[in-house]
Amino acid sequence: VNVTIPHKEAVCSFLDEIDLDAELIGAVNTIVRRDDKLIGYNTDGIGLVNSLKSDLGVELAGCHVVVLGAGGAARAAIVALAQQGVRAVVVVNRNVDRAVHLVERYLDHFPDVEFSALALDETSLTTVAPEADLILNSTSIGLSGESFNVIPWDIVKGSCAVYDMVYAVDETPLVRSARQHGLSACDGLGMLIAQGEAAFQLWTHHHPGEAMRSALERVR
Repeated sequence: VNVTIPHKEAVCSFLDEIDLDAELIGAVNTIVRRDDKLIGYNTDGIGLVNSLKSDLGVELAGCHVVVLGAGGAARAAIVALAQQGVRAVVVVNRNVDRAVHLVERYLDHFPDVEFSALALDETSLTTVAPEADLILNSTSIGLSGESFNVIPWDIVKGSCAVYDMVYAVDETPLVRSARQHGLSACDGLGMLIAQGEAAFQLWTHHHPGEAMRSALERVR
């Protein structure tokens, strides 16, 4: 079974076992039945990592990452990025208390990562944007064509990559803005594909090849 929002957290209490990564994230998106047990996994993180590497060519080890948002998608992203050896993660959220709470959640689990939390506004972003190697949108902003309008693009270094976990038929506003400023950027279609491939492997022990990517790109 695949599970999507808003059920990823609630389903955990119905499972017999939960994979360590899913437990850290606090959410399950893939359920596997083994004998008489239901085991929960979360493939969103590996989906993100695979897409960052294949779609943007990002080398995550040592990266300074700015994560926009502090919800469930941010938790999956932070766990995966920390496991890949990023140097620093700045969580930026409109409700800064949620960002602080999220940072505190992972301080002990990933002591080698420099965590910090900021409010989502142009003033705060000005302090962290120049150091960012990766800007990652984990919110739903852009799904209906909205724009952040607070990212100080003029001080973002040219080597910074921009990843929008939102995916759309056309470019999301974040991806469009990043590309207009000469930055490498893409939306979350690759993550959607890669997390599905990882789930398929958990169920069948086989990789689906290009089947998922081909099907989604045909209807995009």
